[in-house]
Amino acid sequence: METFEQHWRARLAAAVEATGRKDICLPATEEPDAVGWINGAMNRLHEQFSPDEAKRILTCCACRYPADELATFRRVYEETGSVDAVMASLQASFEKMMRERLGLDEEEIAQVRKLGIGPAGERNDNVIVSTKIPKSGWLKQWLHEPDPEVRRSIFCHCPQIREAIAQGRQIDPLYCYCAAGFYRYIWETVLEREVRVEMLASLLLGDDFCQIAVHLPPDA
Repeated sequence: METFEQHWRARLAAAVEATGRKDICLPATEEPDAVGWINGAMNRLHEQFSPDEAKRILTCCACRYPADELATFRRVYEETGSVDAVMASLQASFEKMMRERLGLDEEEIAQVRKLGIGPAGERNDNVIVSTKIPKSGWLKQWLHEPDPEVRRSIFCHCPQIREAIAQGRQIDPLYCYCAAGFYRYIWETVLEREVRVEMLASLLLGDDFCQIAVHLPPDA
């Protein structure tokens, strides 16, 4: 079975190939050091593409919100024409997941809500700012963990970043645009138009959490 690392490398290779640039070579796939491979790949993206192009490539590598749920959110937008209505539906779905799948109680859910964590985010004009949810299976532990270093070590969904943090190694912050792609895909599916995403905070920048801005079209 293909590992997460192999699957991610294949996504990146496909995203680079989709640019039409036949001259771009990523590090050899046999490289066993996941953190070293990622940094080598990020160096090549920096060298061969503009910053915006490199970020866009990375967003294509993201894990994706379940398609059936996104279809529901798209219908909400079609029926209401309201981004705020979609955000309310996203929040309701997220809170249901926390109750039914993760076993959080109402006090813990209120704490998550107060921290602004979740895919819905908070809107200011045409910018939605979303604070990334800690890795789902560890959300309850993360809420109650007093040690900030442990909290950082269990926050990220990405096993490569968790490995780097555990080893005390750095990964190029460009890599976090993969996480931003999760939110890009949500809103481009809902709106059926392009959006721009921007990393505001990241573990790789030394922050304690990750935060993404989604810049909506002017008339959204």
